[in-house]
Amino acid sequence: MTVPRGISVRRVLSLMRQDFTTALRDNIMVYIIIAPLLMAFALRLLIPAAESSRLVFAVDNSMSPDVVEKIREYGDVELYDRAGVISRVERLDAAVGVLSDTGRLYFLFEGNEPRPLIQAYQVILEDINRGDAVADYDDVNLGPGRSITYDLIALGLIMGTVFFAGVISGFNIVDERDTRAIHALSVSPVRIREYAAARGTFATVLAAIVAASASRVMVGPSIDLLRLLALVILSAPLMALVSLLIGLFSHNQITAIAILKIAMPVYVALPLGTIYVPQKLQFLFYILPSYWQFEALKALYAPSLMAHGFWFSGLMTFVTGGLYLLMAANAFRRRVGLR
Repeated sequence: MTVPRGISVRRVLSLMRQDFTTALRDNIMVYIIIAPLLMAFALRLLIPAAESSRLVFAVDNSMSPDVVEKIREYGDVELYDRAGVISRVERLDAAVGVLSDTGRLYFLFEGNEPRPLIQAYQVILEDINRGDAVADYDDVNLGPGRSITYDLIALGLIMGTVFFAGVISGFNIVDERDTRAIHALSVSPVRIREYAAARGTFATVLAAIVAASASRVMVGPSIDLLRLLALVILSAPLMALVSLLIGLFSHNQITAIAILKIAMPVYVALPLGTIYVPQKLQFLFYILPSYWQFEALKALYAPSLMAHGFWFSGLMTFVTGGLYLLMAANAFRRRVGLR
Protein backbone atom coordinates (compact mmCIF):
# COMPACT_ATOMS: atom_id res chain seq x y z
CA MET A 1 0.00 0.00 0.00
CA THR A 2 1.38 3.39 -0.96
CA VAL A 3 0.33 7.00 -0.67
CA PRO A 4 1.39 10.03 -2.73
CA ARG A 5 5.05 11.09 -2.81
CA GLY A 6 6.13 7.44 -2.93
CA ILE A 7 5.89 6.81 0.84
CA SER A 8 5.12 3.20 1.66
CA VAL A 9 2.83 2.95 4.68
CA ARG A 10 3.91 -0.65 5.19
CA ARG A 11 7.59 0.30 5.45
CA VAL A 12 6.79 3.26 7.72
CA LEU A 13 4.77 1.05 10.07
CA SER A 14 7.54 -1.56 10.07
CA LEU A 15 10.10 1.06 11.13
CA MET A 16 7.73 2.33 13.84
CA ARG A 17 7.36 -1.19 15.24
CA GLN A 18 11.15 -1.46 15.37
CA ASP A 19 11.31 1.87 17.23
CA PHE A 20 8.77 0.65 19.78
CA THR A 21 10.58 -2.64 20.34
CA THR A 22 13.98 -0.96 20.67
CA ALA A 23 12.65 1.66 23.11
CA LEU A 24 11.18 -0.98 25.43
CA ARG A 25 14.48 -2.88 25.53
CA ASP A 26 16.53 0.14 26.64
CA ASN A 27 16.19 1.25 30.27
CA ILE A 28 17.33 4.78 29.47
CA MET A 29 14.61 5.23 26.86
CA VAL A 30 11.95 3.73 29.13
CA TYR A 31 12.92 6.25 31.80
CA ILE A 32 12.77 9.11 29.27
CA ILE A 33 9.24 8.03 28.35
CA ILE A 34 7.90 7.94 31.92
CA ALA A 35 9.97 10.86 33.31
CA PRO A 36 7.45 13.59 32.27
CA LEU A 37 4.66 11.79 34.10
CA LEU A 38 6.78 11.37 37.23
CA MET A 39 7.71 15.06 37.09
CA ALA A 40 4.06 16.04 36.60
CA PHE A 41 3.02 14.14 39.74
CA ALA A 42 5.90 15.63 41.75
CA LEU A 43 5.25 19.20 40.60
CA ARG A 44 1.53 18.83 41.26
CA LEU A 45 2.34 18.03 44.88
CA LEU A 46 5.23 20.42 45.49
CA ILE A 47 4.46 23.68 43.67
CA PRO A 48 1.25 24.70 45.48
CA ALA A 49 3.05 24.28 48.81
CA ALA A 50 6.01 26.31 47.58
CA GLU A 51 3.76 29.09 46.33
CA SER A 52 2.04 29.41 49.66
CA SER A 53 5.20 29.37 51.79
CA ARG A 54 6.16 33.05 51.45
CA LEU A 55 3.87 36.06 51.84
CA VAL A 56 4.65 39.20 49.88
CA PHE A 57 2.64 42.42 50.23
CA ALA A 58 2.70 45.22 47.64
CA VAL A 59 1.51 48.14 49.77
CA ASP A 60 0.27 51.57 48.76
CA ASN A 61 2.97 54.00 49.97
CA SER A 62 0.33 56.50 51.09
CA MET A 63 -0.97 54.10 53.74
CA SER A 64 -0.60 54.79 57.45
CA PRO A 65 2.82 53.75 58.83
CA ASP A 66 1.04 51.92 61.67
CA VAL A 67 -0.80 49.72 59.19
CA VAL A 68 2.37 49.14 57.16
CA GLU A 69 4.26 48.01 60.27
CA LYS A 70 1.42 45.72 61.22
CA ILE A 71 1.51 44.13 57.75
CA ARG A 72 5.29 43.78 57.97
CA GLU A 73 4.83 41.36 60.89
CA TYR A 74 3.39 38.80 58.47
CA GLY A 75 5.73 38.98 55.50
CA ASP A 76 7.78 41.10 53.15
CA VAL A 77 6.43 44.58 52.40
CA GLU A 78 7.15 46.39 49.14
CA LEU A 79 5.97 50.00 48.82
CA TYR A 80 4.59 51.38 45.53
CA ASP A 81 2.21 54.03 44.30
CA ARG A 82 -1.29 52.81 43.40
CA ALA A 83 -0.43 52.01 39.77
CA GLY A 84 2.75 50.25 40.91
CA VAL A 85 0.78 48.06 43.32
CA ILE A 86 -1.43 46.76 40.52
CA SER A 87 1.57 46.20 38.25
CA ARG A 88 3.36 44.29 41.04
CA VAL A 89 0.37 42.02 41.66
CA GLU A 90 0.25 41.11 37.97
CA ARG A 91 3.84 39.84 37.97
CA LEU A 92 4.69 36.12 38.00
CA ASP A 93 4.77 35.46 41.76
CA ALA A 94 1.91 35.41 44.28
CA ALA A 95 2.24 38.90 45.80
CA VAL A 96 -0.96 40.53 47.06
CA GLY A 97 -1.70 44.22 46.73
CA VAL A 98 -2.82 46.33 49.69
CA LEU A 99 -4.62 49.61 48.97
CA SER A 100 -6.64 51.95 51.12
CA ASP A 101 -9.48 54.28 50.26
CA THR A 102 -11.27 56.49 52.83
CA GLY A 103 -10.21 54.26 55.70
CA ARG A 104 -11.03 51.00 53.89
CA LEU A 105 -8.37 48.41 53.11
CA TYR A 106 -8.42 46.53 49.82
CA PHE A 107 -6.47 43.35 49.13
CA LEU A 108 -5.89 42.80 45.41
CA PHE A 109 -5.37 39.27 44.11
CA GLU A 110 -4.36 38.44 40.57
CA GLY A 111 -6.87 35.61 40.66
CA ASN A 112 -4.55 32.67 40.17
CA GLU A 113 -3.34 32.24 43.75
CA PRO A 114 -4.02 28.94 45.57
CA ARG A 115 -7.14 29.10 47.73
CA PRO A 116 -5.21 28.36 50.99
CA LEU A 117 -2.98 31.37 50.28
CA ILE A 118 -6.00 33.66 49.83
CA GLN A 119 -7.47 32.38 53.08
CA ALA A 120 -4.19 33.13 54.86
CA TYR A 121 -4.28 36.71 53.60
CA GLN A 122 -7.89 37.07 54.76
CA VAL A 123 -6.92 35.96 58.27
CA ILE A 124 -4.15 38.57 58.26
CA LEU A 125 -6.65 41.26 57.23
CA GLU A 126 -8.93 40.32 60.08
CA ASP A 127 -6.04 40.51 62.52
CA ILE A 128 -5.00 43.93 61.22
CA ASN A 129 -8.59 45.05 61.56
CA ARG A 130 -8.57 44.03 65.21
CA GLY A 131 -5.31 45.95 65.86
CA ASP A 132 -4.68 49.59 66.69
CA ALA A 133 -5.14 50.72 63.10
CA VAL A 134 -8.83 50.04 62.64
CA ALA A 135 -10.08 49.84 59.07
CA ASP A 136 -12.80 48.17 57.05
CA TYR A 137 -11.49 45.77 54.43
CA ASP A 138 -12.38 44.13 51.18
CA ASP A 139 -10.54 42.01 48.62
CA VAL A 140 -10.51 42.52 44.87
CA ASN A 141 -9.76 39.69 42.44
CA LEU A 142 -8.05 40.77 39.22
CA GLY A 143 -9.08 37.64 37.32
CA PRO A 144 -9.60 33.87 37.50
CA GLY A 145 -6.96 31.23 36.88
CA ARG A 146 -4.02 29.33 38.29
CA SER A 147 -0.66 30.74 39.28
CA ILE A 148 1.15 31.99 36.17
CA THR A 149 4.34 30.41 37.51
CA TYR A 150 2.59 27.06 37.76
CA ASP A 151 1.20 27.45 34.22
CA LEU A 152 4.63 28.25 32.80
CA ILE A 153 6.13 25.21 34.53
CA ALA A 154 3.34 23.05 33.07
CA LEU A 155 4.00 24.59 29.65
CA GLY A 156 7.73 23.88 29.93
CA LEU A 157 6.98 20.29 30.93
CA ILE A 158 4.83 19.78 27.83
CA MET A 159 7.59 21.25 25.62
CA GLY A 160 10.06 18.89 27.26
CA THR A 161 7.72 15.97 26.65
CA VAL A 162 7.53 16.73 22.93
CA PHE A 163 11.30 17.17 22.77
CA PHE A 164 12.00 13.88 24.52
CA ALA A 165 9.62 12.05 22.19
CA GLY A 166 11.91 13.14 19.36
CA VAL A 167 14.91 12.10 21.45
CA ILE A 168 13.53 8.55 21.77
CA SER A 169 13.45 8.19 17.98
CA GLY A 170 16.90 9.77 17.82
CA PHE A 171 18.28 7.19 20.23
CA ASN A 172 16.80 4.48 18.03
CA ILE A 173 18.72 5.91 15.07
CA VAL A 174 21.89 5.95 17.20
CA ASP A 175 21.30 2.28 18.05
CA GLU A 176 20.94 1.46 14.36
CA ARG A 177 24.19 3.26 13.56
CA ASP A 178 26.00 1.67 16.50
CA THR A 179 24.93 -1.84 15.45
CA ARG A 180 25.42 -0.99 11.75
CA ALA A 181 21.81 -1.90 11.05
CA ILE A 182 21.55 1.42 9.21
CA HIS A 183 23.74 -0.04 6.44
CA ALA A 184 21.18 -2.77 5.83
CA LEU A 185 18.52 -0.09 5.45
CA SER A 186 20.69 1.79 2.97
CA VAL A 187 20.48 -1.14 0.52
CA SER A 188 16.80 -1.79 1.23
CA PRO A 189 13.85 -0.12 -0.56
CA VAL A 190 13.48 2.31 2.40
CA ARG A 191 13.77 5.95 1.31
CA ILE A 192 14.84 8.88 3.44
CA ARG A 193 11.33 10.38 3.39
CA GLU A 194 9.91 7.11 4.71
CA TYR A 195 12.64 6.91 7.33
CA ALA A 196 11.94 10.48 8.51
CA ALA A 197 8.16 9.90 8.39
CA ALA A 198 8.49 6.81 10.58
CA ARG A 199 10.62 8.64 13.14
CA GLY A 200 8.30 11.66 13.20
CA THR A 201 5.11 9.59 13.40
CA PHE A 202 6.40 7.38 16.19
CA ALA A 203 7.50 10.46 18.16
CA THR A 204 4.14 12.15 17.52
CA VAL A 205 2.12 9.21 18.84
CA LEU A 206 4.37 8.92 21.88
CA ALA A 207 4.28 12.68 22.56
CA ALA A 208 0.49 12.82 22.20
CA ILE A 209 -0.03 10.10 24.83
CA VAL A 210 2.51 11.39 27.35
CA ALA A 211 1.74 15.12 26.87
CA ALA A 212 -2.01 14.60 27.28
CA SER A 213 -1.42 12.53 30.43
CA ALA A 214 1.07 14.99 31.94
CA SER A 215 -1.21 17.94 31.19
CA ARG A 216 -4.14 16.20 32.83
CA VAL A 217 -2.07 15.54 35.96
CA MET A 218 -0.70 19.11 36.14
CA VAL A 219 -3.71 21.27 35.29
CA GLY A 220 -6.69 18.93 35.08
CA PRO A 221 -9.39 19.19 32.39
CA SER A 222 -9.15 22.99 31.99
CA ILE A 223 -6.87 22.72 28.92
CA ASP A 224 -8.43 22.10 25.50
CA LEU A 225 -7.11 18.60 24.88
CA LEU A 226 -8.01 18.60 21.18
CA ARG A 227 -5.96 21.73 20.54
CA LEU A 228 -3.06 20.27 22.51
CA LEU A 229 -3.15 17.12 20.37
CA ALA A 230 -3.43 19.26 17.23
CA LEU A 231 -0.28 21.11 18.25
CA VAL A 232 1.54 17.81 18.85
CA ILE A 233 0.61 16.74 15.31
CA LEU A 234 1.77 20.08 13.90
CA SER A 235 5.04 19.55 15.79
CA ALA A 236 5.71 16.24 13.99
CA PRO A 237 8.33 17.76 11.63
CA LEU A 238 10.07 19.31 14.62
CA MET A 239 10.23 15.97 16.43
CA ALA A 240 11.53 14.26 13.30
CA LEU A 241 14.14 17.02 13.06
CA VAL A 242 15.30 16.34 16.64
CA SER A 243 15.51 12.62 15.83
CA LEU A 244 17.59 13.08 12.68
CA LEU A 245 19.94 15.62 14.26
CA ILE A 246 20.69 13.31 17.19
CA GLY A 247 21.19 10.41 14.79
CA LEU A 248 23.30 12.53 12.46
CA PHE A 249 25.85 13.68 15.04
CA SER A 250 25.91 10.67 17.38
CA HIS A 251 27.54 7.28 16.96
CA ASN A 252 26.64 5.90 20.41
CA GLN A 253 24.52 6.78 23.44
CA ILE A 254 27.35 8.61 25.20
CA THR A 255 27.70 11.16 22.40
CA ALA A 256 23.90 11.31 22.09
CA ILE A 257 23.57 12.25 25.76
CA ALA A 258 26.27 14.92 25.33
CA ILE A 259 24.36 16.40 22.39
CA LEU A 260 21.16 16.20 24.43
CA LYS A 261 22.69 18.46 27.08
CA ILE A 262 23.26 21.12 24.43
CA ALA A 263 20.04 20.68 22.47
CA MET A 264 17.55 20.74 25.33
CA PRO A 265 18.41 24.26 26.61
CA VAL A 266 18.15 25.57 23.04
CA TYR A 267 14.83 23.80 22.52
CA VAL A 268 13.13 24.57 25.85
CA ALA A 269 15.00 27.19 27.88
CA LEU A 270 15.56 29.68 25.05
CA PRO A 271 11.85 30.06 24.16
CA LEU A 272 10.91 30.22 27.85
CA GLY A 273 13.39 33.04 28.28
CA THR A 274 11.58 35.12 25.65
CA ILE A 275 8.93 36.10 28.20
CA TYR A 276 11.54 38.58 29.49
CA VAL A 277 12.41 39.89 26.01
CA PRO A 278 10.63 43.09 24.85
CA GLN A 279 7.96 42.49 22.23
CA LYS A 280 9.81 44.60 19.66
CA LEU A 281 12.75 42.16 19.81
CA GLN A 282 10.71 38.95 19.61
CA PHE A 283 11.29 38.76 15.85
CA LEU A 284 14.84 37.59 16.58
CA PHE A 285 13.40 34.23 17.65
CA TYR A 286 11.03 33.73 14.71
CA ILE A 287 13.47 31.35 13.01
CA LEU A 288 13.15 28.86 15.88
CA PRO A 289 10.40 26.24 15.47
CA SER A 290 10.37 25.73 19.26
CA TYR A 291 9.62 29.45 19.70
CA TRP A 292 6.39 29.04 17.73
CA GLN A 293 5.57 25.88 19.65
CA PHE A 294 6.05 27.87 22.86
CA GLU A 295 3.76 30.62 21.54
CA ALA A 296 1.04 28.09 20.72
CA LEU A 297 1.34 26.53 24.18
CA LYS A 298 1.07 29.98 25.77
CA ALA A 299 -2.36 30.28 24.12
CA LEU A 300 -3.37 27.13 26.02
CA TYR A 301 -1.59 27.50 29.37
CA ALA A 302 -0.81 31.21 29.81
CA PRO A 303 -3.11 33.25 27.53
CA SER A 304 -2.28 36.46 29.40
CA LEU A 305 1.25 36.19 27.95
CA MET A 306 0.14 35.27 24.44
CA ALA A 307 1.53 37.40 21.61
CA HIS A 308 0.29 35.33 18.64
CA GLY A 309 -2.80 33.23 18.02
CA PHE A 310 -2.82 29.48 18.63
CA TRP A 311 -3.40 28.34 15.05
CA PHE A 312 -0.97 30.83 13.54
CA SER A 313 1.74 29.73 15.98
CA GLY A 314 0.93 26.06 15.40
CA LEU A 315 1.19 26.46 11.62
CA MET A 316 4.46 28.36 11.98
CA THR A 317 5.77 25.46 14.12
CA PHE A 318 4.89 23.09 11.26
CA VAL A 319 6.35 25.30 8.51
CA THR A 320 9.63 26.23 10.21
CA GLY A 321 10.12 22.71 11.53
CA GLY A 322 9.44 21.31 8.06
CA LEU A 323 12.00 23.58 6.41
CA TYR A 324 14.74 22.58 8.86
CA LEU A 325 13.69 18.94 8.52
CA LEU A 326 14.25 19.03 4.76
CA MET A 327 17.79 20.30 5.28
CA ALA A 328 18.52 17.76 8.03
CA ALA A 329 17.07 14.89 5.97
CA ASN A 330 19.28 15.79 3.01
CA ALA A 331 22.38 15.84 5.23
CA PHE A 332 21.35 12.57 6.91
CA ARG A 333 20.75 10.91 3.51
CA ARG A 334 24.26 11.79 2.37
CA ARG A 335 25.80 10.64 5.67
CA VAL A 336 24.17 7.17 5.87
CA GLY A 337 23.52 6.47 2.21
CA LEU A 338 19.73 6.29 2.25
CA ARG A 339 18.07 7.17 -1.03
